[in-house]
Amino acid sequence: MKTLIAFLISELQQIHIAINEEVKVNTYGYETDDLHIFDEVEVEYIHSGRKIILANDIVRYVVETFSTALEKSLKNELPLERSLSVGKVGYFFSKKKYTIADASDESEKKHDIFPQYWVWSSSTNIQTWLYSVHNKIYLEISPTYPWLFSDAEQGEVYTSFDEYINNYKPIALVELQKPLIVSWINECHILLQKMATV
Repeated sequence: MKTLIAFLISELQQIHIAINEEVKVNTYGYETDDLHIFDEVEVEYIHSGRKIILANDIVRYVVETFSTALEKSLKNELPLERSLSVGKVGYFFSKKKYTIADASDESEKKHDIFPQYWVWSSSTNIQTWLYSVHNKIYLEISPTYPWLFSDAEQGEVYTSFDEYINNYKPIALVELQKPLIVSWINECHILLQKMATV
């Protein structure tokens, strides 16, 4: 995998957007030597050598989604709802989705506050969130209860929702400084400008 951008959080923590150049996949079949907007990439969170996949999607979508969320955070457009708390957005997301899954009230489903904080999600039940509280901007990476949208498969090791929620911990919670956010936005814009569109 080749890293296209490394967003450095600390010496031990970073987020990579990486592409497999040997087996490059383009969602719509465009073949270019350069980076194309529809090339598929992987977003990785790396902490102390441990790698967690945050998303797999086309490069333009991944970069634009992150850049837009970062820009909104700088404009104070992502204030955390009072019903939520720092480091527990993933906890409340799982709790709300689990409760709604059994609810028949459609109005409950329509008043979903989580999409405004959402950045990426992975097929391995990992969510990435961005929000602000008291002029501090936080990046939260959280697990999601694996059986929110499907039942456990035969032979799969199952954990009850109560056990999961009682042992919940975010994967990462980082306060981002504004100069760092500005540099990340610039890196996103530089990469977006380099992408081939035809």
